[in-house]
Amino acid sequence: MRTLHEGPVLPGHSNRVFCLKFDPLEENILYSGGWDKSIQIYDLRMEGPVTSLSGPMITGDSIEVHPADHYLVTGCYQSQENIKIWDLRTLGCTKVLDWEGKGYRDPVPDDYNVMEHSPDSPELKKPHSKTMLNTLKFSRRLDMILAGGSGKSEVRAFDIKTGEIVAQITDLEKSVLCMDFAHTKDQFAFGSVDSCMRVMNFSKY
Repeated sequence: MRTLHEGPVLPGHSNRVFCLKFDPLEENILYSGGWDKSIQIYDLRMEGPVTSLSGPMITGDSIEVHPADHYLVTGCYQSQENIKIWDLRTLGCTKVLDWEGKGYRDPVPDDYNVMEHSPDSPELKKPHSKTMLNTLKFSRRLDMILAGGSGKSEVRAFDIKTGEIVAQITDLEKSVLCMDFAHTKDQFAFGSVDSCMRVMNFSKY
């Protein structure tokens, strides 16, 4: 049995922390998210966060880091722009994945005000979703994003390149809280508030 030695207690959040994710390539980099609508980014060689991302409300295991393309994905507990893609080089949100499977689009700035723009300017709107996300995962082949949540309780799988829906499970009775992909099979599983775990098979993957 190994001996555990406690490391530093890391400050940074102002409310509950629901998700932690180590960087797949940089062993000292750790990402965290929670109720305070921020993603804190830590270098474990330092005493606190080195920078942060502002906006996503995280209520479960819903942060993923792509190991090759320098971006992070958040599944947010909010009705607008609930899947966001963040560039880890610029620390900005570069794309939003549309929950209805219409692909990727540019994020609407948080300070955008329709009244301040001329009638000839295109009106920017944040489409509403009935699903607020508790969990989000990359597929083992890094070709899909799987997400599920509360409100309208459902699970959807998206093609990571096009943003189109490739599979979905709708009209679940209770909220989806957690999920994972199998490592050696074309399967994923998810757990929900009704005390059930469901295992699903992809017929074509």
